[in-house]
Amino acid sequence: SPVPHPGVGDSSDRVSRARCRSSLATVSFVDQGLLQRIERHVLRFAATPSRQFPMLRASGQVDLSLLRLGARSHPNPKIRWQCLTLFDHLDGDESVPVVLDVLLGDSVPRVRRHALHALSCDRCKTAPLCVDVVPVVAKCLHSDDNAKVRRQARDVLARYLPDERAVQALAGHP
Repeated sequence: SPVPHPGVGDSSDRVSRARCRSSLATVSFVDQGLLQRIERHVLRFAATPSRQFPMLRASGQVDLSLLRLGARSHPNPKIRWQCLTLFDHLDGDESVPVVLDVLLGDSVPRVRRHALHALSCDRCKTAPLCVDVVPVVAKCLHSDDNAKVRRQARDVLARYLPDERAVQALAGHP
């Protein structure tokens, strides 16, 4: 059964989103070696064709903890987005807390849109996530300051109809 993420579905506003973004933006990599290691790791696997992800997953070559760290706190949004892309295909429920943090706290809309995708797309994964995404996607729909992110959140919620929570969240958001 789906496991709700703590804090998902509670009330918050754009001010708290700004605080989250601010805290993400102030993360500094004291260890430049770690920053470069994340970049090399991402660049090594970022061009992997979709059909090769099952083989890559089975190989154990990808350091998922490194990708999680990069997705949350790398200063380059392209690297954060690529980290999400990789563990969207290679990881499962273990990545959900990172994806939720990015969705609700990253300052770059493209990164937040990919976090929405990583939460909701079962085609990319070996198994569906065991998490109830409706509350966090609804929160995103109502609080994100970017129209494209809200539009994608609306489209994701539409896939969960007739779930009453999705109906409620979509009310007033054509």
